Amino acid sequence: MILAYTITWHVAHGYLVGWKHLFDPKLAFSFVPIALAGLLIFSNRAKRRTLWLAWAGILPLLVLSGERKALLIYLFLTAALLMRGRLAAIVPAIAVGFVGLFVLATTVENSYVGKQLQTILHPLSMGQHEYLAATGKYAPGDTPSNVQRAFAFTLSRQLISEHPLVGVGTNQFKNIIDTDFSGLPGELRLGIHGEFQRVLTENGIIGLSLYVLIWITAWFRLSRTLSWALSHGLIGAAQARLLPL
Repeated sequence: MILAYTITWHVAHGYLVGWKHLFDPKLAFSFVPIALAGLLIFSNRAKRRTLWLAWAGILPLLVLSGERKALLIYLFLTAALLMRGRLAAIVPAIAVGFVGLFVLATTVENSYVGKQLQTILHPLSMGQHEYLAATGKYAPGDTPSNVQRAFAFTLSRQLISEHPLVGVGTNQFKNIIDTDFSGLPGELRLGIHGEFQRVLTENGIIGLSLYVLIWITAWFRLSRTLSWALSHGLIGAAQARLLPL
């Protein structure tokens, strides 16, 4: 319902692509593939065909949305589902998926969608935030999202070098931007997109180590639970492989 409302709102306001103007509702583009994948894992054979049709149907919506994180989640989950959780087969399946993205990026006619796909294929190519700060306009080919990512990456790298162990403090990155860079355009004064980058910047090496430890602990606990469920016949082998992913 949230996804449908988000798309309808954007189309009604003239946005046929790039459905990212509603900050919180746009998270539905990332959540729906995860929820649908969960249904596919546990559905019976009769319902699985309908769910696969729905799975294929959300792909063009994700492409038009321009939500790159959601598209990467979809790509990974598609490979995991098709390969039934076998890690050795998932990697080449993802490689095939990226080839498909490359073909789509070179053939799509919409410039915005093409740029979004290109930034997935070339994650290290970021926008020129210095150009925007100096001229007040974006460099040719830049997008607001790419420029903001470039600025956040440059500033976080500086802060990490200055405060490597404990960071600048939880939620302080945005405060630093608002205080020290108040003259920048509003689209640059946002937080860090990447969670690991944010934790390293705000909580340092110590905070990141604890954060990763929580993930590892949760992974092992889940693996033990799934092994128990598999041994008691509550789930199948494919489900046991897929659920941790």
